Amino acid sequence: MNSQLIEAMSQYKQLSFKIMKYIEEGKLDELNSLFNIRQKILDSIENIDYTLEEGKEVFLKLELRKLDSNMAELINRKKDELGTDMKAFFKSKNASNAYNKNGIHSSIFFNKKI
Repeated sequence: MNSQLIEAMSQYKQLSFKIMKYIEEGKLDELNSLFNIRQKILDSIENIDYTLEEGKEVFLKLELRKLDSNMAELINRKKDELGTDMKAFFKSKNASNAYNKNGIHSSIFFNKKI
């Protein structure tokens, strides 16, 4: 088996776990740099000389398909949660703006009568 391939895919796996941990903890600001590193690992894998069989064997051995599936599921779940939070925020903001707007108009109207 190709030791370079195993090493690169192991790094990919470790970094993927770190990305998932950061997503779960809400450390979204640091994700961009981690995804850039992950892409560099993928690029380095493309430059390694290995057979299709070796690639499949390492991929299956390290359970990378399951890992990628879990990461995609986690990302979608977090995206949905953030979408829900944003909708609630904007509803609250709209309600607050409407309340404040009415309060301003009422006070202006009230002042004009005096």
